[in-house]
Amino acid sequence: MSILGTLFLRKQTCPNCKQRSNPIAGQGYWQVSGKMGGYSVIKCTKCGAGLVMGFTSDSYIMPKDMKRMESERDRIIGDQ
Repeated sequence: MSILGTLFLRKQTCPNCKQRSNPIAGQGYWQVSGKMGGYSVIKCTKCGAGLVMGFTSDSYIMPKDMKRMESERDRIIGDQ
């Protein structure tokens, strides 16, 4: 579901584990993980998968790639 879909329907489904909850209200298993290409990335804390929240569509990030992205982000932030 895109940013527009999340605003209107208020629920996001993880494509990996199928949990469904509201990322905006901070309920359920979602947490904001950062940005990619100007779009927000949210992470499913249940399975570790990520979603790039595009304006009209989303991109799925596999759990192993999400871990690698977060490690790289933490390494860069730690160097500053």
